[in-house]
Parts: sequence; C-alpha cells; structure tokens
Amino acid sequence: MRNRSIAQVRRQGRRLERLGVTVAATLAAMKQGQALHLYFGRYGPVWRLTGGRTVPVEVAQIVTKNLSVAGVGDALFNDIPAQTWRFVET
Repeated sequence: MRNRSIAQVRRQGRRLERLGVTVAATLAAMKQGQALHLYFGRYGPVWRLTGGRTVPVEVAQIVTKNLSVAGVGDALFNDIPAQTWRFVET
C-alpha cells in the first residue's frame, strides 16, 4: 500500500465529498422530473440535465448506475447505452 500524507488524504476526502454532493443534486433534479441526456461533442461525451446544467462525466457514470435511474431506450448505435436517462420509482 502506498503511504499518503495527511494533506493528500484530506484532499481526496474533499474531492469525494464534492462528488457525493453533485451526485445527490443530480439525482434530486432527476427526481423532480429532469432527464439526463448524453451528447457527443467535439471533445467527447457531454452530459446535461434538461434544465441546462452540465453534469461531469464522473457524476453521470455514478448516476446512471443508480437503481432508481433507467435509460429510456434511445441510443445512437445498438451496442451503446441510452442517451436519455430518467428517474424511475423503485
């Protein structure tokens, strides 16, 4: 195991806390009716809520794995995930 300084551990903790807050905010917006859309821009995938807020790729990856979120079936090609995701009742 790699030895890490206290400062490194604190930075990692703050990053994970921000990530958790962003995931929770995204799920809350989706629970209120917004959908999460995947677009392919010039520099790669772009995730955006229907309200206009951009969602970081790392957050979208976590949100789309949540059991309360489902892809609604539209995809550009057969073997890729859906491009639209919605909150569903569990």
